Amino acid sequence: MENRTEWVIAMENAESLGCEAAQGEGYEGSMQQLLQQNVGCWASCDFLIGTTQFMHREGILHAVGSAWMCLCDPGDETHPGCYTVCDVYSLKFAQLYEHDPGQIDTGTEEE
Repeated sequence: MENRTEWVIAMENAESLGCEAAQGEGYEGSMQQLLQQNVGCWASCDFLIGTTQFMHREGILHAVGSAWMCLCDPGDETHPGCYTVCDVYSLKFAQLYEHDPGQIDTGTEEE
């Protein structure tokens, strides 16, 4: 039997979780600072697992700490949203968007 714990991270509690740790002189120009400046954007991220395996995750960049980041999958009508906490040091590529690229209105729909 699998033991699973669900974590719900409220935005108002982000500072108490160590998000402020990704600010300051030691983090100038770092990946953590860049991510911290883009909290609230849609993030499409690739993580290196081991030496050869990449894992892709995407969602709203919810919070960033000194060694972690939290992505929020908002879910849809049939699946509730969830939060995924990720290791910043295994993050290799990140694309940041103002909106979910799958939800952008291209203006091609007829009225």
